[in-house]
Formats: sequence, C-alpha cells, structure tokens
Amino acid sequence: MALRLHHINVCGDDMGALTKFYTEGLGLTQLAPPSMTGDEGVAPESQTWGDTAAFFQAGHPDELQFHITKRRPYASFEYNQPINPLANGHLCFRTDDIEEIIERLNAHNVPFADYGYWAIENWRQIFLADPAGNIIEIHQVDEMTELQEFTPVGHLRLHHVNVCGDDIDALNRFYNQVLGLERLPSPGMTGDDGKNKTWGDSAQFFDAGDEHLLQLHATTRRAYAGYDSGQSVNGLMHGHIAFRTDDMNAVIERLMANGIPYSDYEKWAIKTWHQIFLPDPAGNVVEIHQVDA
Repeated sequence: MALRLHHINVCGDDMGALTKFYTEGLGLTQLAPPSMTGDEGVAPESQTWGDTAAFFQAGHPDELQFHITKRRPYASFEYNQPINPLANGHLCFRTDDIEEIIERLNAHNVPFADYGYWAIENWRQIFLADPAGNIIEIHQVDEMTELQEFTPVGHLRLHHVNVCGDDIDALNRFYNQVLGLERLPSPGMTGDDGKNKTWGDSAQFFDAGDEHLLQLHATTRRAYAGYDSGQSVNGLMHGHIAFRTDDMNAVIERLMANGIPYSDYEKWAIKTWHQIFLPDPAGNVVEIHQVDA
C-alpha cells in the first residue's frame, strides 16, 4: 500500500472569483476536465461540469493537481453519506490499494464514507475526517496497479498541506499509524543556529509522496499567530495550502498587479524558507515559499 498527496479541493460560492484568483492571481494552468461518471462517449467539450468544478495543474498535470468546486452544502444528504467533501473542501491522497486502506481504517475504528464511483470516471473515492475535522479523500484509479512516478513542474508546485488542531498527538497517531505516512525529521528552525531543535509538540512533518517535494505538516493551532507576528493573515488557525516557487519576486509582482494583498512573514519558522501568506476568495489560506539556494 502507498499513499501520495494527489490534489487539494477548495470550495466556494463564486466560481468565477476562484477561477480568476488561481489562474490570473497565482498563474496556475487550467486542465481539461476529466470524464464524469456516466459521461461515457461524450466529447470533452461537451462534458457537463459547467461552473461546478475546475481543475488546475499543481505539478505534473496527471499526478499533482488543484481542484475548485462550487460549494454543495447538501451533498451528504443527496448521496446518503455521513461526510460532505464539498462543504469546505478536502485534501486528497491517491493509493494503489484502497482495500488495504479500508482494512486499516476498520482496524483503527476510523469511520469513513464510501462514495464509490460518484463523480470522476474510474475513480473509487472514500472520505473521512481526521481528529481536527479536516476532510480527507482517498481514491484509487481503475487499472492502476501502482502509484506513478512524477516530476514536479511549473512555476508554482504544490509542496505541502498544513493541518492544525489542538491535540497534536492525536493528529500524529492518525497520519502516522492509521494512514501510514512516514514521519520526517524536523527541519531547521529560524534562529536555531545548530542548537537543539525546539519544535517540541508544536509541529510534525510527514512524507506525502516525496520527503523533499511533497509533505503534510501537522501543527498545534495558534489562534494569535497573526498578532504575534504583526501580520494580517494567520496560517496556523485552520491550516493552509502551500505552493513552492523558484521566483518569489515574480509571484509578488503578479499578486500586486492583480491587487491581491498578502502577508510577508519572510523567514519566520523554517530556516531558509521565505514565506508569504494570503487568502483566496473563499477564505482558504495559501502559503507560497521559496527556499534559499
């Protein structure tokens, strides 16, 4: 069994504003929509996603994506399921053995909703919640016996998802023991200067596909991080989505040209990472960072 982060889904009520933000503001390349369940034989230009969903490249277009969807507050009622992945969005892992995932969830008494093949053709999808209430999708693609290798591409590439909660031990058990993600060594902290690292119980880091390129971070919720740092955006209240760039100046110029405000935290947490944070039109917090050479 293997798990690798595949996409992030964010939901909002104004699809036009979300599409404009991620295409014009962040410069992500929009992808052709995948086939819908029940769309057999229908040409791509005739598929019926309409304004309900859009798909973007966040690395390799087949293996690392970013999805936006129109909020559906009653999706769980429509499908008679206990979890709604389209109320506030979700993070998604791809697996090569969904049956083994289900066995692990049952062994750890973690409930899940099996949506089966309900949206994207050939994708079997289950949804569950982590201990902090973040919604997670895990899917397997038919005829794919193993996770494909991928090469991250693009000026912005999804690097990690940060989930926040008040019980970091519960988050660590869930992502490490239940989902089986490998825990990574803690990176150097700003101001650490080679001394003993002091992340303590404030953060955990996990391999979500490639230990250097695709990660999941779990952090203790810091309700006043914005105040503490003198910034208007708090990336540690409800977590955030992080993109890595190789040209922070170009990203900032693009944001300014589109009138998008951001908070420049500079190097405030992880040594060598220059981080900025900004909200998208649906209120999701986005981090963009560049690593010093």
